[in-house]
Amino acid sequence: MMTLSIRALAEDEWHWDRSIQPYSLEEDEEAALKGKVNPLPLVVKFPNGLIVDWKKGVIVVRGQEFITGKTTPQNKNLIEAGAAYNAKIKMNNLIDEFRIDRTRRLADLFEGSYKLKARIKDLIMSRSKVIHRKYWEGKKILEVTITLKMFGKDSLSEALYWSLFYWENPWDKYYPAYKPPTSESYTGLIIDARGLDVEPAFLPRIVNESEESLYRDKYVKYDIVVNEGLVLYLDDIDNAILNQRIGRNPLIVKAITKVKSAYRTDVILGEEDEKKLKEADKQGKFLKYLRAVIVI
Repeated sequence: MMTLSIRALAEDEWHWDRSIQPYSLEEDEEAALKGKVNPLPLVVKFPNGLIVDWKKGVIVVRGQEFITGKTTPQNKNLIEAGAAYNAKIKMNNLIDEFRIDRTRRLADLFEGSYKLKARIKDLIMSRSKVIHRKYWEGKKILEVTITLKMFGKDSLSEALYWSLFYWENPWDKYYPAYKPPTSESYTGLIIDARGLDVEPAFLPRIVNESEESLYRDKYVKYDIVVNEGLVLYLDDIDNAILNQRIGRNPLIVKAITKVKSAYRTDVILGEEDEKKLKEADKQGKFLKYLRAVIVI
């Protein structure tokens, strides 16, 4: 950790960029606690300090810079750079815990690919952003909060795509652009998995009671996975029904039983709902376009 010998600035001097808003996890928790047994199911806080916020689509880490001696206003950019650098190194070390699927963490992918590990490190160092700064004058510490996008351009999903899916992806050849059905066919899928302790993951499975996959072909469209994710996680059923990803007439089913695996990322459908889903997809053909929402 870098140590800078400079004068301590007053707390209000650190907030020079008023466009940056704090990452308000604490406010969200307080609101969620009102009437919810499991607040913020879409925010996963790991013991090592890593925060994965599936609702906002970001990975969050906080880093600090200790300050001793004199400071000048001109040095505040250098101090922030030190704190941001520490936060990025911390994120690079902690991101190993990111959930890939029911048995794997990101660290498991790193074991088989040093190139992927280098790609993720470069992404963190070059594309993570400072979203909040806080200075404690008494402790002489500057803390910054950095985030890394999970989806979109220069995101974790973009870096992971070519390590998890087929390089020669014939998706566009076999599946033309999605066209909403003109009839009353179903246009997407909502799975109500509330109360089952389902954990969000990058590659969740939707399976039947025999653990046979009901969702996702071996080929998936790059744009959908990178920009939107394999599924969309939400924590409110009403918001799910109105979400444009699954269209105007989604099929709603209820997940059953708690998953018994290292990480509870799979969603299991009962026999009746499995039949409903297969019949609905025959008409609506929405599953291959990843038009699915899981409510947890």
